[in-house]
Amino acid sequence: WLREESFDDPIDLPEPEDLLLEAVTEIEIAVSEWARALRMLEDDPGVDAGSLEIGERPEGWASAPLELLGSARMGKTILAKDLVADGIPVYSAGRENNPWGFVAESELLFDDATVVLSARGSIGFPKLPRYVPFVSTQTTIAIGCSNRDLARWLCLWLPTSHWMRETSGASIPMITVGQLLSFDVPVAPLAEQKRIVARFEQLLDQVNLAVDRLNRFSRLIGG
Repeated sequence: WLREESFDDPIDLPEPEDLLLEAVTEIEIAVSEWARALRMLEDDPGVDAGSLEIGERPEGWASAPLELLGSARMGKTILAKDLVADGIPVYSAGRENNPWGFVAESELLFDDATVVLSARGSIGFPKLPRYVPFVSTQTTIAIGCSNRDLARWLCLWLPTSHWMRETSGASIPMITVGQLLSFDVPVAPLAEQKRIVARFEQLLDQVNLAVDRLNRFSRLIGG
């Protein structure tokens, strides 16, 4: 990892504890900015988004039920015994944006404008699968959008929904297709959607970079 750091003189090399503190500070700053930006997309349009240039919802935004923006359906029933070593990627519920496994064939396939939302147990974690075409399991809802830009926008907005409020009283948290389609979605003009999504992705890259540095510095101290 030292090759990735630029120090003109070895004597200037910081102590490992200082490097760890620097990485933690970077994470705190990036996560704080990320959280302020997310508040802009919450249900209350008057929430102050802090000092971000994105600002509050501007004039020209609209609100529409999800059923007017795309389609939604439950994923396919796929069991562990159905998986094979290679083939069509299968995505399941959870935070990870990696295939759960693969199936040899599927009559149900989704494209790159489809958001996969965790809908059983672990709910409310949207993802845009990186490998297409793909299929998702019965623990998910697949949201089909007219284009990838809208899919990216929904993927950004969906985590701001109050999922536990929607599933109160259920022994196993779940969200139905009917509930999801009734959600009111704030929609910015296309150019603004692209700008905001790009800004969030930049913030996420900063968080991931800081986390990577923290992990490397932690291994250095521990080793």
